[in-house]
Amino acid sequence: MNTYSSALRALIVLFSFDSAFAMAEEQPIENVLVTGSRLAVSQANLPLNTTVITRETIEASSSPSILDLLRQVSGLHVSQYGGRGGASSVFIQGAEPNFTVVMIDGLKVNDPNNSRGGSFDFATLNLAEVERIEIARGAQSSIYGSDGLSGSINIISRNATTEAEAAVELELGEQGFHRTSLYASKPITEQHTFSVNLSTTDDGDGVQGNAFENDTAGLRLRGTGALDYDVTARWAEADARSFPEDSGGPTLAQLRELEKRNHSQASLAGQAQWQPKDQLEIVFLSNFLDQDEQIDSPGIAPGVRSGVPATQSKANLRRLQLGSHAIFSYATDYSFTVGADYQKEKGEQIGSVEFAPGFELPTDFMLTRETVGIFAEARYQATHQTTLSASLRRDDPTGHTPKITGRLGLEYTSGNSRIYAAWGEGFKLPSFFALGHALVGNPDLKPETSRNWSLGIDHKVSEHLQFSLNGFHNSFQDLIDFDFDLFTNVNRSEVQTRGLEFSTNWQIQEKFNVAAHATYVDVDIRSSQDKLRQRPDWRGGVSLNWHPLAKVSLQLHWLYVDGFFDSAVPTGGVNLDGYSKLDASLHWEPNDAVSLWLAVDNASDEQYFESVGFEAVGIRTRLGLKWQL
Repeated sequence: MNTYSSALRALIVLFSFDSAFAMAEEQPIENVLVTGSRLAVSQANLPLNTTVITRETIEASSSPSILDLLRQVSGLHVSQYGGRGGASSVFIQGAEPNFTVVMIDGLKVNDPNNSRGGSFDFATLNLAEVERIEIARGAQSSIYGSDGLSGSINIISRNATTEAEAAVELELGEQGFHRTSLYASKPITEQHTFSVNLSTTDDGDGVQGNAFENDTAGLRLRGTGALDYDVTARWAEADARSFPEDSGGPTLAQLRELEKRNHSQASLAGQAQWQPKDQLEIVFLSNFLDQDEQIDSPGIAPGVRSGVPATQSKANLRRLQLGSHAIFSYATDYSFTVGADYQKEKGEQIGSVEFAPGFELPTDFMLTRETVGIFAEARYQATHQTTLSASLRRDDPTGHTPKITGRLGLEYTSGNSRIYAAWGEGFKLPSFFALGHALVGNPDLKPETSRNWSLGIDHKVSEHLQFSLNGFHNSFQDLIDFDFDLFTNVNRSEVQTRGLEFSTNWQIQEKFNVAAHATYVDVDIRSSQDKLRQRPDWRGGVSLNWHPLAKVSLQLHWLYVDGFFDSAVPTGGVNLDGYSKLDASLHWEPNDAVSLWLAVDNASDEQYFESVGFEAVGIRTRLGLKWQL
């Protein structure tokens, strides 16, 4: 893997001196969401349960990966097959992982070529490249179209700042873990600036048979003037090794050969805003994604369930997104937007399944899909306390009938309380794998659909204590499932999930903060007696942040996950025990230029399984250094 050593040295020299250009101070945007709405609304004014993870939170947590960071978010459950070399899943409110729209800088990165129905593997992201993460729960199809059945997650790249700055981070850990990154930002002129981010990670060998190496590079250009623009380019590559999913992992797998995966992704995302009048803003969007994935799997020996034959595949996905919308604002109580977008996806896979030595069948497919969408969204502040919102969208995808989705929202503010309610619809087009796979594909599959509602309250008890409580109900229809008798994919399942999400933050003293979260999810499969895998009823956690000294801080993150059902080929269906884990980190800033930290992952050395036979990483110590140049 490329460690970028020459590029690191060159960029350190380039950004180590002050800029000769001065720029106007940027307006703070931390409270403005770019996810869940096409209107510029604050997090407190969107009638959904939302979470924003800032760069400050990312650095303070010292988390080794984005997956460990997401574990501390209410309503989300994270599952991983061992270390980062195994596939990962993020469930929102008990829904399937592929029911979440995942974006990087607004560019959709769900992969319809994979066998997981189009979910995104978060292990391929490096936290060093992330400025913030925005999570919106509830149906998002009226905003983003297909895939938005249960929520959206938008990962936003590191900002290009108004002053020249650069920083290097180095981190070493037990079991071969190491990470290196460089972030640099520099103004070009008074209105234009750019930033660069490079990172490389090796997750080590904390889990038997698991290996993961990841390199990323990103560039961001931003400018203001008659036309404001924001352009990000990103490249990422990951090499992974692990036991196959459902194999029983290093504990139970009969075949000891590892599955090999190589993933590469190149993307370009651009947005421009033009404001010809005070009440009118026109936004232009243009995104492109080119992604390759190569998988060589040894298969799984038969057990309680039938075995899985060895497979090989090379897949490529290309996605082009173009769009524009106009935002109209009248006074301070009414705003709306109308627009259209176009998406073209081309998915191709060349592969084979080895049913017996010398007997292979091809799994090739090549599909192209174009979707034209038109949409509208409006917000109306009916009174000083009450705000109404609505969005409506029509998508016309090739090969499927047009889909119309909507969302309605209501907010009411009284004193220190905000009460909100929302109802929404979502849909997801069948993945290319489900439609076109030469052996199990079914070209007659219908889109999966959802309807959900939520009711929540955000309340500020005092200046130092606040909490949020959100109730939700989701109904998913026409879920795509594999029929063993017909040996093909079919629409047949109906699933409902309902539950509660709770979070609180208490600033006990100036130097001591406590945050907590808890989630309850009940999953009901209406069309059968089957159980869905990896859906714990309860999960929650507590985070402590203590500053005993001015330049010293201690963070503790405790997570509890209830027992849950899972399945694997060697065992069939089994119930896995619940678990808890404790992560700790100690930060010291001896001066303004240097930060040091000592982190201990799974400090209690809890031995637990997130999936059958795949034991999680045990206790691991990491030592890190950040140097501001």
